[in-house]
Amino acid sequence: NCLASTMCCLTDGELWDRKDRRIEKGELIGRGFFGDVFKGKLNGKVVSIKTPRFIEASEFMEEAEITRHCNHLNVLKTVAAKGGSSSPSL
Repeated sequence: NCLASTMCCLTDGELWDRKDRRIEKGELIGRGFFGDVFKGKLNGKVVSIKTPRFIEASEFMEEAEITRHCNHLNVLKTVAAKGGSSSPSL
């Protein structure tokens, strides 16, 4: 299981490269009605990657913004998010 304390994004393939981030999508660790959760790495640190289903990109980005500022034991902090025409991810 992924015991990461942060959540990050991934979209369009297995790897998202940015100047300041390298995110790698790993194994599927959970699946539910609202989406899938993968184990991944952000600059070498283990993170959770959420890939939601049945959600518009604008709703997804709104959720990401809320969880980015949320500080609660039971809510993973979003460290990156990307939405688009393909499946958005946290």
